[in-house]
Amino acid sequence: MKRKVLFVFICIALSLFFVEVFGAWGVGGAFAEELTLIEQQKLARTLFNKIAAKDEQDVQGIEPLFLEVIEKAPRVKRAEEAYWMLSNMYMQAYDPPRNKDAVALLEQYLTRYPRSRVLDDKFSMFTTPGLPLVKGRLLSLYEQEEMWEKAAALYDEVIPEPKTAGEALLSHFIGYGRAMEQTGHKEKAIAAYTVFLERSGNTGDFLEEIVKDRLKELGVEVSSDTSVADGTVPEDPGNLESFRGRNGEVFRFRVRGSALGSLWGDGVYTDDSSLATAAVHAGVLRREEEGVVAVRILPGRKEYAGAERNGVASESYGEWHGSFEFVEASKD
Repeated sequence: MKRKVLFVFICIALSLFFVEVFGAWGVGGAFAEELTLIEQQKLARTLFNKIAAKDEQDVQGIEPLFLEVIEKAPRVKRAEEAYWMLSNMYMQAYDPPRNKDAVALLEQYLTRYPRSRVLDDKFSMFTTPGLPLVKGRLLSLYEQEEMWEKAAALYDEVIPEPKTAGEALLSHFIGYGRAMEQTGHKEKAIAAYTVFLERSGNTGDFLEEIVKDRLKELGVEVSSDTSVADGTVPEDPGNLESFRGRNGEVFRFRVRGSALGSLWGDGVYTDDSSLATAAVHAGVLRREEEGVVAVRILPGRKEYAGAERNGVASESYGEWHGSFEFVEASKD
């Protein structure tokens, strides 16, 4: 009788142990799934309908719904979409952005769906050949948060050999080189920058000037020629996000004034503002007028006030990571 009681006790204890272990396995665990595929599809559909019915500003109400899709319906495509949409929300709907939460979320995505093409197929208009969508976003986040070891490791994965990388990845060589510099891999940085210049055609593009400056800092002699085909200065880069962090430096560009671009600020503008539209707003150029403008790169600010000037209205904005101002103009 004692043996029988002991056996029953052991069975109960083992049952409780396995319930505890598998119940705590977590989102990515092989045994966490409890719902059938059909049940997961129904749940995901219901939760997405709830998300759609909410005010888009209700981030506190939307976040748990996305997380529920991720946790309880991992086998359906909408779970992958939930990862992407929630990372968007972390990056764009919070002030300051919840970038580190977005990093953790997307790293979890890659662990769970290492070979999936669901997001790349759905958002193909935003993808770069040779660089999966999630990995591209992670690289950007790693750089913004100065997570250089992770950035270098991921760059090594997506660009194992710069000389044979696809043409579409060329613009990422600057980020690659910067990550290698920050992690002490000087030779890799020099190799990436050198390949960039060899393949870019030495046209005087503003990205080439960034690369040449980096090579000079690393002790490599490069041509100082910055002219373009017409013998003047680099063409309008669109906005100045690529120059972020080069605070105090002045750059010149040939720009045609416009009133159609996005614009935030007044006198000092966010670095993702349209350079051509900012030039008109600041009175440096008129609409459709072409000229050479000079801008100084500035740190980010806590707030940007909007204003209407010269027939162009700029918008107000909260904290942003980089800024610029005009310091001179030459309408040659």
